[in-house]
Amino acid sequence: MAIEKYKLSQVAKAIKDNNGLLTYAAKALKCDYHTIQNYINRHPSLRKVRDEIDDTILDLCENKIHELINDGDADSIWKYIKYKGRKRGYIESTDSNVSLKGTLNTNTTINKLAEEIRNDADASEHLNSLVAKLASSND
Repeated sequence: MAIEKYKLSQVAKAIKDNNGLLTYAAKALKCDYHTIQNYINRHPSLRKVRDEIDDTILDLCENKIHELINDGDADSIWKYIKYKGRKRGYIESTDSNVSLKGTLNTNTTINKLAEEIRNDADASEHLNSLVAKLASSND
């Protein structure tokens, strides 16, 4: 096992002093980011320090969202229901109907289908909307 340059208490303090941001903790200790990450990987106590900081910051963020909700901020209300309300059945759904002129060959490639839709202005707008929603749901 390699000799460690820093005491666990030094690394823990650097992590705490920098709100769990490892790049800044590394700068405080004048070492590389990966050094801090390796310490965390080797020492569960440091992982616990970082997890506790992450939980504290998440609590602060949730509290701010609650303040916005209490102030009637519609966007915050919607986002809260969208993510936290799932267990009560609140889900985002989209009804989509696309009609294409002519027949659709089952061997048509997705690219060719997309091109056909782009040629129809209404369908193109609808497709772009669907693609944007799909992309955002995968983030």
